[in-house]
Amino acid sequence: MFHFGEGAAARYAANRGTDDGEATLVVAASGDNYLIGTDHEEFAAALRDTPEDDLLMEDGVISKYIAVCEERLDEEEYGEDGTDLTEREHWRLESATWKLIGTLLDIRLDALEEDTGDIHIFSSDLARVQHWIGKSKTLSELVRVKEWLEETAPPVLPVEVRKGYWPYTCRQAREALVGFSKPSGVSKFELDPDGPIRNRQPLAPDDKNYELGLNQTIFDYVRRGRLEDAMNLCRVCDHPWKAASLGGALYSNDALIDGNMEGDSIAGNVNRDLWRAVCFAIANDDSFDPYERAVYAVLSGDVKNALPVCTSWEDQVWAHIYALVEQKLSECLASDEQINASAEISDLPLPSENIKLEEVFEKLVQSSERNLHDAAQNPFRLIQAFWVMDIVDSMFENFHMKLEAKQSISNMPQVLRFLAHLFLVLRKAGYQMRNIESGNFILRSYVDLLILARKPSAVTTFTVELPAELQIHCHAQFFKSLGEDRDVRLKYLEEAKKRNLNTREICLETAEALMQGGVVREHNPSSAQSVILSNLDSPVMDSERTQILGLEWVLFDKSQRVEALGLWNKLSRRFLVFGRVNCVKELLGMLPTDMPPQDLIQQALNLTQYEETNNEAAISGMDPFIKSRAVQVWEFFAYKALILALEGYGKFCVVLSQRPLSGRETFQFKDWLEALKVAKDSAVEYVEQLLLPKNWLTRNTRPNMSAQEIEQARDFQFLREVYLPEAVMMLHRIYYDTREYIPGHLEKSAQLIDMISQSEDKLYSDLMRSGKAAQVLTAIQRAKAELAGRTRKE
Repeated sequence: MFHFGEGAAARYAANRGTDDGEATLVVAASGDNYLIGTDHEEFAAALRDTPEDDLLMEDGVISKYIAVCEERLDEEEYGEDGTDLTEREHWRLESATWKLIGTLLDIRLDALEEDTGDIHIFSSDLARVQHWIGKSKTLSELVRVKEWLEETAPPVLPVEVRKGYWPYTCRQAREALVGFSKPSGVSKFELDPDGPIRNRQPLAPDDKNYELGLNQTIFDYVRRGRLEDAMNLCRVCDHPWKAASLGGALYSNDALIDGNMEGDSIAGNVNRDLWRAVCFAIANDDSFDPYERAVYAVLSGDVKNALPVCTSWEDQVWAHIYALVEQKLSECLASDEQINASAEISDLPLPSENIKLEEVFEKLVQSSERNLHDAAQNPFRLIQAFWVMDIVDSMFENFHMKLEAKQSISNMPQVLRFLAHLFLVLRKAGYQMRNIESGNFILRSYVDLLILARKPSAVTTFTVELPAELQIHCHAQFFKSLGEDRDVRLKYLEEAKKRNLNTREICLETAEALMQGGVVREHNPSSAQSVILSNLDSPVMDSERTQILGLEWVLFDKSQRVEALGLWNKLSRRFLVFGRVNCVKELLGMLPTDMPPQDLIQQALNLTQYEETNNEAAISGMDPFIKSRAVQVWEFFAYKALILALEGYGKFCVVLSQRPLSGRETFQFKDWLEALKVAKDSAVEYVEQLLLPKNWLTRNTRPNMSAQEIEQARDFQFLREVYLPEAVMMLHRIYYDTREYIPGHLEKSAQLIDMISQSEDKLYSDLMRSGKAAQVLTAIQRAKAELAGRTRKE
């Protein structure tokens, strides 16, 4: 799976790419590069836009998938020189695999077997064969797999058509008759079709080469299910006996008796077993060339003598499937007592191999021939094998294990896309699967890949197909990846709502995930004295902005104001612990005007009143949820008060620094002094809100407090130790720095010592614990000393 900083490391990392419509380069942990193209969006659109009732229609989703693959094949075929043949092969294999899925799916979904009507004692072999194929799902599937292998085979490159009956050999025979010397080793010429084999008489070299090419083309036609084309080729090449021998493969039929047959009234072979026995004998005779032996081996159901010319994985599977079909049809015909009563029984041997598809596919995987072994390991051929054997659960479990174990899978993104789409198509079509956990794992892995590859339009299509608990996590990961653009985030949030996803929980998990890391996970500073406050106007770092913007996910929905307030407090608290007051200012600026809601403010006022009056009964009687929300509001206003105090003090310092150089009697100085007094009054008001009330971030410890409440109280105490000394110093500087301009301020600066000692919330204790008491007291003592000196002079 493609994790994002969870248990297993991320298997992929995108280092280039953009949003939908463009390719994205994805680098695997192994170092392999994959280009995630637009086909992922095209497949997703095909699935999304096809009604479930139309999935298996002729123009249904599988047909659309095949069309995408074929389009890619055309693009590769007519592309620039140097086209990646491996890429073409991937698309060819995927197209073929979808065709295989489609050709068998309708059979497997039919609960009732096809009613093919009755047969009678006079029914032809062809009618009986069609009856059995229609009656047996297993036989129907085998026939369709055979036809699929034939239809998806590469095009034939036929031998040239050459008229004439062994022209060079015939010329040698004529020359011998008129006295020319005979070829070495030839005692006499017999030019009937069996003569050269019977007499071990070699053909002339040119005829021999052409015969080999002709037999190879005949095999290629048979391999593609084009027996009629093979027979026609033999006729036009003046080899009619070959056409006749090949025609023995056709089942006998009588249109008049069967009543629904097309074509000639009577055609086909009335005794195929005898013909098959002769074909089997030819296949075992090494006097014939390999391709001619293979042709008759295939037609008779003999695998052994067909395999030597079957060079590809598909050829080998086809030879076994063809033999299996031939074997089962022969068994069906032989089981009919009516046929046994009239058929001519041959004593010649017939192929009798016990073919098991599981062993066929396993043998190909274990093949010592490199090309067959490698081909059998291709993921699409593995999928084809699993599908042919109808062990779909094992297929998904196999790839599940490979993904979970991070095993290398050739062309991983394309295969993963295929498996995800296949799982959904099967599930929507009602295909019976015992274990859907593996399918869901593959689906989730694919969603992770789409997120990493920045394919947002496809993500929602697949997220909605996951179980509810996975939907929330996966779509939260998707939202995490969308970046800072508010419009983009809102766009995909609305899309998720339209798809009936649980956007409330998704946004909450997204916000919590984005807020993790950084100061949220760091251990608290060792002491309040070690915390250095940032400037309010300092820019926030990128990592901090990511955390701040994470909160916006829960602010999009007005119904999540309570959750938003809790997360806002949590993040602000962590920023303040590390002195990042500029981040808290940024957080404060992003809140909507209705934050916090009025009803929460009233609950906070009630709780404050109960605590100030020590009304434990009222506190205990509050609903725990309401009490928790009230504490959140109380905490929010505490942090807001701190930022307002820092802002007020900052504005005061700016005005103070703008003192004009002109004399005190000038209008310029008087205007400045008025501005200074306004800035001073505002700053004092905000700072005193931190110092004069007795409960700035003070929580009374009570019995039965939860662990979270106790931890929260500890954080509050640390923040008091960090910021209350700063507040005292700000108030001191306001008074002390304006002592020359505003009468009485030196006295107020010196009197701060009284406020500290008489504070109801034990401000003095906080100063002592902070380690900043000496700095504060020194500053106040300086003011007192200056005041004493001024008094003596007066």
